[in-house]
Parts: sequence; C-alpha cells; structure tokens
Amino acid sequence: MTAKGRQREPIALDIRAELSRRRVTGQISVIVEGMPTGAALSAGTNNWDKTWSLSREDLDGLTFYPPEHRGGDHVLAVRVLRFDDEGFDVANTVALFDMVVRPPETEPDPGIEQERLASAKKKWESESDQRLSRAKEQWAALESERLAAAEASWSAGEAQRLSALKATWQAEADARTSVLEAEWQAAAEKRLAARKAAWQEEEGRQLAAEKAVWDKQAGDRLAAAKAAWASLAEQRLAQAEASWQAELAQKLGDAKARWSAEEEMHLAKTRAALESGRDRGPSVAGPQSAANIEDALAAARSVWEAETEHRLSQAEAQWRIDVERRVGEIRAAFDGEARERLKKAEERWKADEKARLAKAQEIWQAEIETARQATAEKHARPAAPAVAAAQHEADAEWQREISARRATADAKKDIETAKEDTQARRKQAKIEVWRKTEERQRHKTVQVKQRIAGLRPGRRRAVVAVLCAGLVVAAAVQMVRTGTDPRAVLERAVSADRTTDQRLLYVRAEAAVIRAEASPESTALDSLPRNTAVQEIRRRGEWVQIAAPGSDSPLGWMHSTLLRTETAATR
Repeated sequence: MTAKGRQREPIALDIRAELSRRRVTGQISVIVEGMPTGAALSAGTNNWDKTWSLSREDLDGLTFYPPEHRGGDHVLAVRVLRFDDEGFDVANTVALFDMVVRPPETEPDPGIEQERLASAKKKWESESDQRLSRAKEQWAALESERLAAAEASWSAGEAQRLSALKATWQAEADARTSVLEAEWQAAAEKRLAARKAAWQEEEGRQLAAEKAVWDKQAGDRLAAAKAAWASLAEQRLAQAEASWQAELAQKLGDAKARWSAEEEMHLAKTRAALESGRDRGPSVAGPQSAANIEDALAAARSVWEAETEHRLSQAEAQWRIDVERRVGEIRAAFDGEARERLKKAEERWKADEKARLAKAQEIWQAEIETARQATAEKHARPAAPAVAAAQHEADAEWQREISARRATADAKKDIETAKEDTQARRKQAKIEVWRKTEERQRHKTVQVKQRIAGLRPGRRRAVVAVLCAGLVVAAAVQMVRTGTDPRAVLERAVSADRTTDQRLLYVRAEAAVIRAEASPESTALDSLPRNTAVQEIRRRGEWVQIAAPGSDSPLGWMHSTLLRTETAATR
C-alpha cells in the first residue's frame, strides 16, 4: 500500500480501508513500526522506540508527517493486535502489512510548512493532553480499586489479628480469674466449714444446756402436777368413800330395820305357836314348855344373827368390789389425763426446740451468707485492678494498631451502644410485664384471703382444716416414699402453686443488681427489691441467670449470695 504527499505536508494513511479489506473486526490495537526519526502521526501515542500505538478511533483522518530534509520513500510496518474476547489482558497479532509513504515531488513553501507544522503540533499536543487526562482518570480509578482491595485485605488481616489478640487476652484473664476464684473458693470453704463446725458445737452445747434445764423444769412441773393430781385423787377418794360409807350405813340401817321387823314377826309367830301348844298341853308340863320356848327363841335368834352376819359380809364384799371398781376407774382417768398432759408437754417442748433450732439455723445461714458476700467482695477487689490493667493494656495496644480506623471503631461502638440501649429497654419492658404479673398474682392472693376471711367461722375453720390436712397427708406420703425431711416436703407442697418446672428464688438484699453478663464488671441493667420472686434459668459458677416467674425470657445475671430459696414471710 502506497501513500503520496508533498514534503513536510501530512500524508493521509488509510489504515481503516486496509483493515476492512482484510476483514479485521473486534477490539483491536494498531502499532505502526519503522517510523523514521523526526516523523510523527496526527493521532496515537509515540512509544519513542520508532513505533506508534493507535486505537480504532485514532484511525479516522490519520496523517503521517515525514521528517525534514529527508527524501525518499518511507516503509511503515502496520501490526494489528486483537484482545481476548473473554476480557483477559492478552493480545494476538491478527494482521501485519507494510505501507509505503512517498515524499512530495516539489519543494513546499517553508512558511506554509511551518504553519502546518505548528497547527499539527498544537493539535497533537491537545490530543495528547486529552489522552493523558483520560489515561490519568483510568489510572486513578484503577488505583482506587487496588487501594480499596488492599485496604479491605488489610482490614480483614487486622480484624483477624485483633481477634487473636483479644482471644489471647481473654484466655489469660479467664485463667487468672479462675485461679483467683479457685483460691478464694477454697479459702472461703475452709473458713465456712470451720465456722459451721464451731457454730454446730456451740449450738449443740446450748441445746443440751437448754434441754437439761427444760428436763429439770419439766420434771419439777410433772412432780408438782403428780402431787396435785394425787392430792386431788385422795380428796376424790375420801369424798367417794364417805359417800359410799353413808350410803352403806343407810342401806345397813334399812336392812337391820327390815330384818328386825322380820325377826319380831317370826318371834311373835313362834311365841304364839308355843303359847297355843302350852294351852293344849297338861299343866305339869309348864316348866318344861317354858324351857322349850326359850330354847326355840335362842335358836331363832342364832339363826337370825347368822343370817345377819352373812348378809353383812355379802354387803361388805359388794361394797369393797364397788369401791375397787370406782377407784380403778378414777385411777384410769387420772392416768389418762396424766398421759395426755405429758404428751401435750412433750409436743410443746418439741415445738419450742424446733423453733429455736430453726431460728438458730436462720441466724447461722445469714451469718454465713454475710461472710461469703464480704469475702467475695474482698477477693473481687484485688482481682479487679489486675483485670482492669490487662484490659487497659490490651485496649492501648489495640488503639495503637488501629488508630487509622478510629472513625469506624467509633461507629461500631455507637452501634453496640444502641444495641445495648435497645436490649436494656426490652428488658425493662419485660421487667414491667413481670411486675404487673406479680401484682396481679398478689391481688388474686389477697382476694382469696378476703373470701376465706368472709366465710363463717365454722366454714372457715373447716376450709383451713381441709387444706392443712391435705398438706399434711401429701407431706407424709412423700416422706414415706422418698424418706425426705417432712419440713422440706411441706415447704414444697406449700410452694407448689408457685413453682412450675423451674425453681423460684427470692431476693434477700435491699436492692439486688441485675447485670448483663455473669461478671461483677458487667453492665448493670436494673435492680430488684427485697423478697421479689424470680425464676432460675441456669447457673454459671456463683452467678444465676434469672427470669420473671412463668417466663422463659432472661432478665440478666445476679450473684447467688443475693438470692435465697424462700421469703422472710414464709420462714
């Protein structure tokens, strides 16, 4: 292919026509090789190695500026490169041909040639500036993408390194905390065991002394009661004997009067019979008949006296039997009353002893809880500075390493604060719902008590007796089945209407703090007053996760020393 023109005049290079003839399409790049020294093209980029790079857009109106003071033809090699269709930065040569550029036949006018050169140079410089500007923009965009990718990679690496550092610090802090907690727990257990042993020994001595005093007082009271009962029994026996003797004397008098009347009648009949016999007999028999009459009277008197003695002995024997029977009945009644009084006295003593023991146990438990809480606070104070120092050191290191990302960290912190505020508000709402539920339950309890109080005394006693009997029977059955303490069974039976699947606990402090995590340094969410009922969800060491009664949504964590298993009212 040949292009002609005048010297120093631009010579048109129709490369596009050659490409069309060769049917070259797609995304291409053209490189013109073999450019003479001092020659230039109206478009494209000078590579300063006697080659020019052209795009498809640069081929429109492309001209060649030959060098000054050099004649002859110029042979230019045109290489066509095509890029990969799949976007890879790979180019292949699809065409290679020569173009011959011939100089002009006549010498051009120097003035006109200078103007053309100046105009072409100005145009070339303008186009060069535009291409340079576009190249700079493309380079800036590519550099921004590379910087963004590098920054993302760096951020990911920084996050991993920070996570590893935090994990290492957390493990070290946990290990130190575990060691301190184990040491404190062992020391606290030893002190509590020593205090418990001393308390039990002292309590045993006090109970033994009180029991000895009570035994002596009970013996004195029983002796006095027995003496009083004996005196009363003697008085009753004396009164009964006097009454029985008076009754017996009256009966004997009546019997004697009756027997005397019978004797007089019998003697009168005998005397009449004798008198009639004497009147019928001869007169010589008078003295003998009188003797016979006296003998008969003596025999009748003997028979009457024998019968009287027999009757008196029978009456005395019956009287003695009656006296023994009545004395036995009185003694049996006395013994029954004595046993009943002794049983009641023993029940009162056992109740007093149980109350004293319960009171002593409550005092001891309160002392142990107070000592444990004081020990926990005492051992928590030394551990807190070490943990705070380690945390401060890790935070300082973290701040030094990511000082360039402080704005992002602040934004994340704000997001976390917003999340904590949202969680706190949600927990506060749950606490309000729980408090309303608790108020409703208390209101229902008051209504039930008012209804029971509004019943008639007899019906109220019957209802209370039925409830108590049911609780006692349930406690006895449970005690027989499991062999457990009946007091614990009764407590579980009484609290059965409050306990579901999970145990209820009660706040023992004036204002127990609820924390977000199982740690004394964790954020305080809220506080609950004394005797507030909460539901235990799970435990982690000395910390208990709590919720409102009947709810599965946790309110937070509370230290176990601030909770107990029963309220002060029930105890």
